[in-house]
Order: sequence, then C-alpha cells, then structure tokens
Amino acid sequence: MNGVRSPDKFIPNIYKNAKLKDRLALLQGIMDMSGEPGIQNHGTLSVHSKQLAEDIQYLVRSLGGTCKLSQRSTKLSTTDKQIYYVDMQVLHIKLRTPSTLFTIANKPLKVSDNDPSAKLLDLEIVSVEPAGEDEAVCISVEHKDKLYIAEDFVVTHNTFIALATVAASEQRFVLATKGGFVTRWLRDCCGDDSVLGLINEDIIVVKGSEALKVVIQLALTDQLEFKGLLISTNTLNNYYKHYFDNDGDMSEYGGLHPVALWQLLNVGILITDEFHMLIHMNFIREMYNHVPKTIALSGTMIPDGPFMKLIHDTLFPKECIAPEPAYTKYIAVKALFYGIHADTKEIKCFRNAKYSHTMYEESIINKPKVLKRYTDMLLQMGVNIYDREGRHEPGEKMIIYVSTQDMATRLTDIYKAHFGDKYIINRFVSLDPYSHVEDSDIIISTPGSLGTAHDVYKLRYTLLTTALGKEDTNIQLLFRLRKPTWNPEVTPEMYYLVNREVKKHMDYHYRKRELFKPITLSQIELETPFKV
Repeated sequence: MNGVRSPDKFIPNIYKNAKLKDRLALLQGIMDMSGEPGIQNHGTLSVHSKQLAEDIQYLVRSLGGTCKLSQRSTKLSTTDKQIYYVDMQVLHIKLRTPSTLFTIANKPLKVSDNDPSAKLLDLEIVSVEPAGEDEAVCISVEHKDKLYIAEDFVVTHNTFIALATVAASEQRFVLATKGGFVTRWLRDCCGDDSVLGLINEDIIVVKGSEALKVVIQLALTDQLEFKGLLISTNTLNNYYKHYFDNDGDMSEYGGLHPVALWQLLNVGILITDEFHMLIHMNFIREMYNHVPKTIALSGTMIPDGPFMKLIHDTLFPKECIAPEPAYTKYIAVKALFYGIHADTKEIKCFRNAKYSHTMYEESIINKPKVLKRYTDMLLQMGVNIYDREGRHEPGEKMIIYVSTQDMATRLTDIYKAHFGDKYIINRFVSLDPYSHVEDSDIIISTPGSLGTAHDVYKLRYTLLTTALGKEDTNIQLLFRLRKPTWNPEVTPEMYYLVNREVKKHMDYHYRKRELFKPITLSQIELETPFKV
C-alpha cells in the first residue's frame, strides 16, 4: 500500500484468497492497527477507501463472519486549520469467535466467545424476486451434506432449492416426508424467513389415514382450499397399499383411484423428502403420479442390493446424473472393538433369521449384570471421547446413537447422574421436543430419530453403538458430521462399536471400512478392554 493514496487503497486478490490462517492474520492486523472493539458489533473500523471497505467485507465473510457497511461524513482539518469533510466507510464486524478479531492486549473485547448473537451469523434469504426466463442447468452437489457456496458466501441446500422451485411455480404443492419431520418442514414453509412466505393456515397437514380420507372428501365436494399439503410418507404409502391389498376397492377413500389423487387436489409439484428411505414404494407411487413436476430429495441415493439398484437406475438413468466432483475428506472414523464376558449367557440378536440390533439391545436389557457392564462401557467411552481436557470447545456437541427408546432413556439417566450440571444432556426420540437437540451438549438418540434430515450445528463427535449394515443408513449417520464452519481447524470424529465375537458385527464393520474408505480422512481400529 506504500505510495497509494488513502481513498484508493485496496486489498490485492492474492491476499483475499489466501489460506484461512493468512486471511485471519490479515484481518487481525487491520483491526489491531485501526479497529475498535464493540458490544453490538464485535469490532468497528472506519476507512476512507470504498474499495478497501468492500475488500475487508469480503475478507470477513470468507471467515464466516458478517460485515455491514455504512457511511458517515467526518470533519478533518489541515495544518493551516482549514476545515474539510470526507466520506468515511464504517464497517460493523461480527465473527463466530469474537476473541479472534484482535490480538493486542490494549484492545480488550467487550463481548465473550459465548455471545448469543454469534449463533445468528448465518446469512438469510431476504427476498426472492423473478429475474425472467432463460435456459438454465439444474445442479445437485454430490457432497453428502448437499451444501455449496454461492456468490457472496451464501450457503444453500437442496431443501431451499426445492422450496424456491415451489415459490417460482406458484402452483399447489404436496410434500411427503416422515411423520417426525412434518413440524420441521412446516417451519421451513411458513413464516417471514421462508422463501415461500406462507402462513400455517395455507398448509394442510395430513398424518394418518383418517386425515387423508377427510381431505379427499372435502376435495370431492369442492370444499378444500390450500396452497401446500404436508403428508407423512406412511399415510401416503398406506393409501397405495390399501389399493393393492383390496384389489382396487377404494370405497373407504371416496372411491378415489391413485391415478386421480393429485389431479383431484390440483397439485402442480410433488416433493418427496428422503426419497431413498422408501425407494421401492416411491417407485410404485411414481407409476401412478400424473404431476407436472416431481422432486426427489436425498443426500444418500445409494441403492442397497441389485433389486434396489435396478429401481434406482430406472428412476435416475446414468445419462441424467451429473459427474461426481472432487470431494474434500474431513471426517476421522474410529472403530471400537469390545467382547463378551465369560459369565454372559447368549445375547439374542436374530429375528426372522435376520440380524436385529433392537433384539440385541433388548436381550442385554433383560440381563441386569450384562446391562450394567454395557452401560458402564458406553459411559466410559463417552467420557473418553468428549470429556477429556481439550477434546471439545464450548458449544460443540456429541450424539450417541442407540437402537431403542428404552436404552436411550436408561443411558440418558446414567449420563445425567455422572455429569450432573457439567453438561446439558438430553434424550431425543419420538415426541421429544427439538430443543433437546438445539440446547444440549450430549444428545442420546436413535438412527431413526436423529440419523437423517437434521443438521446439528457444532456437532463434533458421534458414537454409533448400533451395528448397521445398510449403506445408505451408514452414510447418513456418517455425514451428520458437517464440515466445521465454526472452526475449520477441527476434525469431526465418528466412533462406532463392534462386538468382535458377533459375526454380523464383524461383517458390518468390514462393509463400513470399504464404504468409508474413499470418503473419510482416516480410519483406525481400536481394541478396548471392555466385555459385556
């Protein structure tokens, strides 16, 4: 910047696009020299050059912060006491970790790193306006979290893309999702923050066959008004199942044949959330759908077995799938091996000739000594993963996955008794409030409750106690761990348990090892002394 006049100063692109630590060091140097700590904002800075202000704004945003610009006129005087005014650019800066903004001691922060406002730094969609019609290319990012960066560091997601498509079409839509996700989707569809801008009264929520029958009857009598319909996938699938099981007799549903369902409701867009979870039934439904547009949402469209692959390839031909881009590995995976105590009698784990981890847990629960050894093991593993010094920063979370609600309840009580007030610990299953996820340090849940469709901010560790063989489920659980935007230096870690003396556990372990190999940063196997 030597020789450059104050109004003409700028940051060269090579510095704006440098490595993270170098960009942070550059911002710290600027703030140490000319910035001031604040309360409402973590730091403020005034510069003469508009270009420099915009460059600093870019720098802050690239570090995950926000930077608002304003302008004020400042009175200056020359050496001969002549007064003149200049327009100064004022930057109002916030970072997720305010303490990183300054490095010198004579500029102490007026806020802490626990500042609640730091959680509100995610950029929001303010408005969506039509820009005309033109040829376009639909994109789907192959990264498992489906997140990507648009211009000005705007992070977007397939969910937003689906709703934006609905908003642009201005047609009635139906969104089919798991019953447990209906509330979340209702929140995404309605309110000031939604791209749709709808209110709850614009949406019909259908959970259960009786509710669907009422909707059909109202539609048949021309008494139904709505802009969107949220329906549980179980309710919708039971409708089609009824058709097949009763040889086409749909008298219970007003005589409405599946082919005519969406035509009666005048639906223009059908969205299916987590399409991969019931892909066979979804395939059958698509054969009866006559909807102008259908959208299938999934982060793990991985067919499980040759039959499912045939369905997948029929629905989504290879020539319609974009090539997979380069992928940045960021998760460390660790397999924890344990054994069976000499005193332990048979642990049952097969139901209808198929491995069932639910039965495995139930069998353990029915043996008090085995249960004690098992829960002691899970507690000690949680302590070693999360509670050792330096293992996590404030706000970082851990999820422990078990198979049954009973085990989740028991383990939650054990963890609470051990840690007391040190951490916030909650169970999250079935009808538990979502605040148990948002407000907790340690969450104990099941793969069905918190294994998909939930993004848990600052999730640092997961501990999978269940032995699972399905590829799509294992991928979903792995990528609950998102890239640590709050601290790029952090490496998220997934731990999973393997009973070395149960053949299915070992089979699933070998399957995970091959599945995770191309998409994880590292994999290691650890022998533990535990026996149940």
